[in-house]
Amino acid sequence: MSDEVKGVDTILGLVGEPPLNISIEEKVISISRSLLRALNERHLAFIPYCFKCKEPVNWMIPATDKGVMFKCPTCGRTWTISKKEEANDTE
Repeated sequence: MSDEVKGVDTILGLVGEPPLNISIEEKVISISRSLLRALNERHLAFIPYCFKCKEPVNWMIPATDKGVMFKCPTCGRTWTISKKEEANDTE
Protein backbone atom coordinates (compact mmCIF):
# COMPACT_ATOMS: atom_id res chain seq x y z
CA MET A 1 0.00 0.00 0.00
CA SER A 2 1.29 3.47 -0.87
CA ASP A 3 1.63 6.36 1.56
CA GLU A 4 0.34 9.75 0.47
CA VAL A 5 2.76 12.53 1.42
CA LYS A 6 2.44 16.28 0.81
CA GLY A 7 5.06 17.40 -1.71
CA VAL A 8 6.55 19.99 0.63
CA ASP A 9 7.07 17.26 3.22
CA THR A 10 9.47 15.49 0.84
CA ILE A 11 12.03 18.27 1.38
CA LEU A 12 14.89 16.77 3.32
CA GLY A 13 16.22 18.72 6.26
CA LEU A 14 19.62 20.36 6.09
CA VAL A 15 22.43 19.98 8.57
CA GLY A 16 23.69 23.36 9.71
CA GLU A 17 22.85 26.79 8.35
CA PRO A 18 22.76 27.16 4.55
CA PRO A 19 24.78 30.04 3.07
CA LEU A 20 23.02 33.24 2.04
CA ASN A 21 24.03 32.76 -1.61
CA ILE A 22 24.13 29.41 -3.37
CA SER A 23 25.67 28.92 -6.82
CA ILE A 24 23.86 26.85 -9.45
CA GLU A 25 25.48 25.75 -12.71
CA GLU A 26 23.81 26.96 -15.92
CA LYS A 27 23.44 23.28 -16.90
CA VAL A 28 21.25 22.62 -13.84
CA ILE A 29 19.07 25.64 -14.68
CA SER A 30 18.68 24.36 -18.25
CA ILE A 31 17.61 20.93 -16.98
CA SER A 32 15.11 22.48 -14.58
CA ARG A 33 13.60 24.58 -17.40
CA SER A 34 13.13 21.42 -19.47
CA LEU A 35 11.51 19.71 -16.49
CA LEU A 36 9.29 22.76 -15.96
CA ARG A 37 8.01 22.60 -19.56
CA ALA A 38 7.50 18.82 -19.48
CA LEU A 39 5.55 18.92 -16.21
CA ASN A 40 3.49 21.96 -17.23
CA GLU A 41 2.34 20.10 -20.35
CA ARG A 42 0.99 17.46 -17.99
CA HIS A 43 -0.68 20.01 -15.70
CA LEU A 44 1.92 19.73 -12.92
CA ALA A 45 3.89 22.61 -11.45
CA PHE A 46 7.64 22.73 -10.84
CA ILE A 47 8.05 25.04 -7.86
CA PRO A 48 11.49 25.54 -6.29
CA TYR A 49 11.40 25.75 -2.50
CA CYS A 50 13.87 27.12 0.01
CA PHE A 51 15.07 24.14 2.04
CA LYS A 52 15.62 26.37 5.09
CA CYS A 53 12.14 27.92 5.15
CA LYS A 54 10.15 25.32 3.18
CA GLU A 55 8.67 28.23 1.24
CA PRO A 56 8.41 28.76 -2.53
CA VAL A 57 11.19 31.00 -3.83
CA ASN A 58 10.66 33.92 -6.20
CA TRP A 59 12.02 33.55 -9.74
CA MET A 60 13.95 36.36 -11.40
CA ILE A 61 13.12 36.20 -15.12
CA PRO A 62 15.55 36.88 -16.62
CA ALA A 63 18.20 36.54 -13.92
CA THR A 64 19.42 39.81 -12.44
CA ASP A 65 22.61 41.52 -13.61
CA LYS A 66 24.39 39.73 -10.75
CA GLY A 67 23.04 36.36 -11.94
CA VAL A 68 20.43 35.89 -9.20
CA MET A 69 17.83 33.41 -10.47
CA PHE A 70 15.87 32.67 -7.27
CA LYS A 71 15.29 34.51 -4.00
CA CYS A 72 13.55 33.33 -0.85
CA PRO A 73 11.03 35.98 0.25
CA THR A 74 11.26 34.75 3.85
CA CYS A 75 14.99 34.49 4.61
CA GLY A 76 16.43 36.44 1.65
CA ARG A 77 18.71 33.62 0.43
CA THR A 78 19.60 33.79 -3.24
CA TRP A 79 20.53 31.21 -5.85
CA THR A 80 22.93 32.53 -8.47
CA ILE A 81 23.69 31.13 -11.92
CA SER A 82 27.36 30.39 -12.47
CA LYS A 83 29.49 28.90 -15.21
CA LYS A 84 30.62 25.32 -14.58
CA GLU A 85 34.22 26.33 -13.93
CA GLU A 86 33.04 28.97 -11.43
CA ALA A 87 30.36 26.87 -9.75
CA ASN A 88 30.67 25.54 -6.29
CA ASP A 89 28.03 24.15 -4.00
CA THR A 90 27.95 27.24 -1.82
CA GLU A 91 29.50 30.66 -1.51
